[in-house]
Amino acid sequence: VARMTARNNGELISLINTMLDITETEAGVAHIKNEKFDVIQVLNEACELFRPLAEEKQVTLVSTLPSAQVIIGDRKRMQRVVTNLLENAIKYTNAGGAVSVSAEVHESGIDIVFEDSGIGISEKDLPHIYDRFFRGDRSRPRGGFGLGLSLAKAYTESMRGRIDVRSSLDRGSVFKLTFERTTSNA
Repeated sequence: VARMTARNNGELISLINTMLDITETEAGVAHIKNEKFDVIQVLNEACELFRPLAEEKQVTLVSTLPSAQVIIGDRKRMQRVVTNLLENAIKYTNAGGAVSVSAEVHESGIDIVFEDSGIGISEKDLPHIYDRFFRGDRSRPRGGFGLGLSLAKAYTESMRGRIDVRSSLDRGSVFKLTFERTTSNA
């Protein structure tokens, strides 16, 4: 009983901290680092971290990433965004499905794409996926609090980025992050 209480308290504290992060970020009062970092390195690290989970679920995880690309932002926040999107892609993809992470560099910046062949998001739910605590009908049995995409959107926008989504039921989802890049790559 004590272990369960401690775990529940830990989950509650995590939930409260995530809510505070979202609120502070959206209000513009969060401390956000503006540092140069290699976003491709962050993506590669996340793919390696989640590869065992994908293999355990029998989901193919493929990454198609260019060489180093430097952006300006908060590396830790970018790690949270990437982790949320990659974890969701794997969570909502059934055995035998696939998740891909790719990046395309263009003149003004970089597009980072998370694509899955998962359960997809209904047209009815799509406008609400970034709302705090929103969980679509099909996502409820898979756990979570409905804060991951709210946090991903707040963090992405705090780094002057944009997040877009396309999705079809039973065909999967595509989340695209767009960031400006620095003029030098390292």
